Amino acid sequence: MKISLVKYILISLSFLAFSATVSAQELTNVETRKVNAMILDVIDRYEDFAGVYDEETEYEFLRLFQSPDAPVYAGDLLLGYRHDETLPASEYAVKMLDFTPNLSIRVSKVRKGQAYFDSGLLYVPITLKKSVEYTDGNLIISSDIFYDKLFDLTLLLACDLERERCKICSIEGSVDSDKVFPMNFVVVRRPASSTGKVNLESILTDNGKPLEYNSLDYAIVSEDGLDSPEVQEMKYEVRMTQNIVDSTFRHKEIEFGF
Repeated sequence: MKISLVKYILISLSFLAFSATVSAQELTNVETRKVNAMILDVIDRYEDFAGVYDEETEYEFLRLFQSPDAPVYAGDLLLGYRHDETLPASEYAVKMLDFTPNLSIRVSKVRKGQAYFDSGLLYVPITLKKSVEYTDGNLIISSDIFYDKLFDLTLLLACDLERERCKICSIEGSVDSDKVFPMNFVVVRRPASSTGKVNLESILTDNGKPLEYNSLDYAIVSEDGLDSPEVQEMKYEVRMTQNIVDSTFRHKEIEFGF
């Protein structure tokens, strides 16, 4: 998906004042336009190829980086990585290829930080918001629904003005949440508020904590989250039934009843 004209104009406006922030030397107007164009091209291709799904997109994704060992924020893989973990770009691409089919990436609120020269290259930090969505069986997995937040990423770009080339040196990231998306998980559809005299929502917990149902009325629980002795005992006492309505290599979708 290419950057729309409106998006292009909005991003370009935030990139205009390079000469006011570059400390080592000033850019000419022509150089500024070239750098802006290179940066926009990198962002465009990142949005296109960050959802690695075959060998071609894997190749194009890795071409974005200065090195295959460039550190990349791993939390947005939705594969159980903590928010302080990174992977080399090459390993990140393999994880995407293996575990996240039908992936859709969206970026927004792109901003340029203060640029600087070092060893003949212009380094430009770019901040942006990112959301990730993919399908797993009949389930749509969405990062902004799970976290109720967007990922905050900072891409450090190295721009070579002579060769008119711009590469990603690193990607740092975070999300304003204490939750971590589990690698293997159970999807629990919200039960009826009560069945007979028993409130199912009070019985079902994730390691003793109440389930957090999202706007689509399902909760994502770690694979062992529903297996605590307390939950198992309560399920036995009230003769709760458990039906698997969908299953993939990563998750089971379960409905509870009596």
